[in-house]
Amino acid sequence: MSMQWVKIDSWHLIADTFIDRSSYWVVKTKCGLERMWDQTFLDRLPGGDEKSCENCLKLTIRELDEPAVEEPKAKRTRKAK
Repeated sequence: MSMQWVKIDSWHLIADTFIDRSSYWVVKTKCGLERMWDQTFLDRLPGGDEKSCENCLKLTIRELDEPAVEEPKAKRTRKAK
């Protein structure tokens, strides 16, 4: 899973990016924020005194912890002798 961070007051995880009707880039974060965007992001959360969005982190951890849904295996049938 590739994580990209954008700074909106604090660091948020990017969920989606798109161009709106006015031809402006928009970023949508995991926690639901939408803002005009200058297309800058980081691949890693910076250290030090930088703050990150707890909601973005919680939502991402929940996604990573959920087990992948597996399709049921087909039952084997015995051949008649």
